[in-house]
Amino acid sequence: MPNASDNQTAPSISVIVPTRNRPKMLVLALESIALQTFRDYEVLCVMHERDCLARSGMFSEYLEAHEDWDLWLRMARHYVFAHIPAVTCAYTRKAF
Repeated sequence: MPNASDNQTAPSISVIVPTRNRPKMLVLALESIALQTFRDYEVLCVMHERDCLARSGMFSEYLEAHEDWDLWLRMARHYVFAHIPAVTCAYTRKAF
């Protein structure tokens, strides 16, 4: 996957992947992103506790992808978002 630190310009697209205790789904999501032909992106994994959803309201199950921006706004009303300015994990996959 591309690495934003490899060049001086910010990527064109930020792919946000929310996750919580679903490692198999996270692997599938990251593999799907890696298989795309468009390469100018960064991947941001957002981890949250179950209580965040309970307090803020659940995401819309009618959306096919994690596009429920209203959920993020509702969560921001109750919680402070923090950015960790470091790589906290690495993901690799075997070439086919």
